[in-house]
Amino acid sequence: FMRDPGQEPRREAVHTSGGISTLPWSWEGKVRDLDYKTVRYPGHWDRIRLLREIGLLSAEPVGIGTVPVVPREVAATLLERLLDGDETRDLVVLRVVARGRAGGETILRRYDLLETGEEKGLSAMAKTTAYPTVAVALELGRGRIAPGTRLAEEAVDPDAVIRHLESRGIAVACTETVRRGSIPPRSEPGKPAAPEPR
Repeated sequence: FMRDPGQEPRREAVHTSGGISTLPWSWEGKVRDLDYKTVRYPGHWDRIRLLREIGLLSAEPVGIGTVPVVPREVAATLLERLLDGDETRDLVVLRVVARGRAGGETILRRYDLLETGEEKGLSAMAKTTAYPTVAVALELGRGRIAPGTRLAEEAVDPDAVIRHLESRGIAVACTETVRRGSIPPRSEPGKPAAPEPR
């Protein structure tokens, strides 16, 4: 949970699969800790857990009278109706934090993106998934990425993707902090995290 001291959780962040893709293998032996979490509004994960517990996320058909029904398809259809209204504006929050050492200094670099869906138009999720894909396609078309099967983290220039996002009106803020000394240790579960350099 992401909390302010003495306050209720503002958002919930949990580990989810798939987000870091091939990074654990690409960076094995180079990166000490690698986390990927998905952020949702408070209560989201409890609701998803309930859907799973009662079987509504199952892909196994169940009989309703004489008709076989796939619970997941029913849940997806009903949930999609809730998200179809023009008044629904989604929000994408992205933060990437990298910390390491170079030349006896600890360097903390942070990227932040905050994008809101349009009232009548593209959702924030549509923009933040489609635009990076377009950026990679443009790099391929310009011959800046060699053809063939490649890992994204090795083939794609992240600065090119950020420039493309910004050309589409999506700002990516980058901040960097440098200080002399060692990297603070990671906190143990249940203990406060070591303060980040300022």
